[in-house]
Amino acid sequence: MKYTKEEILNALHLIKDICGENGECFTCPFSKEGNGCLIDNRMPCEWELIDEENWKVFK
Repeated sequence: MKYTKEEILNALHLIKDICGENGECFTCPFSKEGNGCLIDNRMPCEWELIDEENWKVFK
């Protein structure tokens, strides 16, 4: 595998944090010109990420 599970999870947390700290989709680097998210149908700040040994990223 090119990336470890930890690296992938850290990247997802980073995306979630950027979304949450940004506050508005219009100014977010992941927005489609203020009309939703390029990454997911939901906003990444709403993701429920799981940090467990038996790893499945999303709940």
